[in-house]
Amino acid sequence: IQQINLIIEMFGTPTEKIWPGLNDLPSLKNFTLRQQPYNNVKQTFPWLSKAGLHLINFMFMYDPSKRATAEDCLKRSYFKEAPLPCEPELMPSFPQHRNQKSQIPSSSAS
Repeated sequence: IQQINLIIEMFGTPTEKIWPGLNDLPSLKNFTLRQQPYNNVKQTFPWLSKAGLHLINFMFMYDPSKRATAEDCLKRSYFKEAPLPCEPELMPSFPQHRNQKSQIPSSSAS
């Protein structure tokens, strides 16, 4: 329920208009969705371009038949905006952190 509320807080409450068949979902018969009419993506990520905002909304569409696939996302103009991605071999590497086990200091008895 908490996860659903976070999604609604970000994207607004889904409706039958934006997700045909929503009211027929069996789980929705057990509880009522919080009413939040606004999409807050732009307020949450004010630095994103229009293309970036569109991409986020496309990836998180409530209607699964309209939601973006990974292939759809990669075709979006957001990935053609500056800063452009760099070649993988130019990406920073942090070998000193790779494959390290987290070391938790053991507490010693007094």
